[in-house]
Amino acid sequence: MQIQVKCSCGEEKCPEWAIVELQGVVEVQPSFQGTVQNLEIGQLCRPSSQELGKGWWVWVGSGTNIHTVWNGGFENYTFTVGYHELSGSKVPLKKPFVVLKKNKALGCKPEWRQ
Repeated sequence: MQIQVKCSCGEEKCPEWAIVELQGVVEVQPSFQGTVQNLEIGQLCRPSSQELGKGWWVWVGSGTNIHTVWNGGFENYTFTVGYHELSGSKVPLKKPFVVLKKNKALGCKPEWRQ
């Protein structure tokens, strides 16, 4: 399971985000069935108990292991869901990736480049 970690720095369109990869399944109570999108389930923290960055919250995910997928060095983190505490490492990507968003240009013809 992969979940996007949203920044809670207060800016509307903050460009910072990360992916957390978890092994496990989120079991949702019947009253929440179909409404797990953007449901806050826990908090990702550094070992010093300070929040990651300016305040990162983890949404929709759970598991027994946690790995923050980042282009950087190894760091340890704790993911708290209720009274459950999971620990894991921040590891560098073997193959970095890019996130793209396709935009339609109105009234323009496609342009081909080599």
